[in-house]
Amino acid sequence: MKPNSSFTKITSALALALVATTSNAANWSSTSFVAHKGDSYELGPEERTVYTFEHVSGWDYGKNFFS
Repeated sequence: MKPNSSFTKITSALALALVATTSNAANWSSTSFVAHKGDSYELGPEERTVYTFEHVSGWDYGKNFFS
């Protein structure tokens, strides 16, 4: 399987951004970037890759979540 260069670039950029934007006020956090590849879908293209990026964190002033 040949690696996708745009996937590699996106993954590298996200990893660098997450490392560069640490905060001292954060008490806890969880971040994930996942690629789901599948085939035999009944609706839309039969084969596709779905990317998800999720982040949740709690800090001194509240909580954050985005997907």
